[in-house]
Amino acid sequence: MCKSQHTLHVYLHGKAVDCTQWARSHPGGAKALRIFKDRDATEQFQMYHSPAACKKLELMCRNAPDAPAGSSIATSPIGVSFAALNQRLHDLGLFRPHYADEAFKLALTLGPGLVGGWLLHHGMPCLGACLLAFSFYLSGWTAHDYLHHGVFKGSQAKLVSWNNCVGFLLGSWQGFAPSWWRARHNTHHLVTNERGNDPDIKTAPVLTFVKHSPQLARALNAAQRWQQWHVGRHLSCPLESTCCNMLARRGSLWHSAAKLTS
Repeated sequence: MCKSQHTLHVYLHGKAVDCTQWARSHPGGAKALRIFKDRDATEQFQMYHSPAACKKLELMCRNAPDAPAGSSIATSPIGVSFAALNQRLHDLGLFRPHYADEAFKLALTLGPGLVGGWLLHHGMPCLGACLLAFSFYLSGWTAHDYLHHGVFKGSQAKLVSWNNCVGFLLGSWQGFAPSWWRARHNTHHLVTNERGNDPDIKTAPVLTFVKHSPQLARALNAAQRWQQWHVGRHLSCPLESTCCNMLARRGSLWHSAAKLTS
């Protein structure tokens, strides 16, 4: 992000932390900080940052002024209740990884792809293509867990490097740029379904959302009304899924091209 005359404050743990200079080197990108300008991001910070990053934040908060009264979501009744639930789940061990299960998921993800690749060249191309497609499909979900640093726990190297390594390999096998997906998907989790900020709902004009927009809903033609009914009650159909996949491929290619030319 270019230097700006405007300061960028993010509210964290009741403090208005000045992130103006830090935005350029923020590993999660400057966009996340800009979204939470003059907003509370305590929960989001705790969700995405390592213990080492939390220690750095403590130093940044020491001389920071207090955030405006009532701005903290973490200290609100619902925030306190959610924190208690989160701690209870941690105490029950529900966030601890199960490595045997993770190994099984990796085998289920990559195994069909290897078998499918072999079948493509040994007289069964249709079955081989189906197994490859199944492997590509599962790769997205399996990479999701690793790129969210949800599998390997422990040291900073395990938490970041090991998870990133497996996640990037699976993402590349599927055909997406993992760095593009992570930047996009992390933003989605930061501001889920928040209009104007969540990239996962920026699909117009291919797909659009008509909830809370009566004027747009009335303008739908017969085919669009059928699709609205179908998606709303049956989650998805091949047409919508194909459109979303094409949008994702375009975004991945655009991101890779920007990286190469920057």
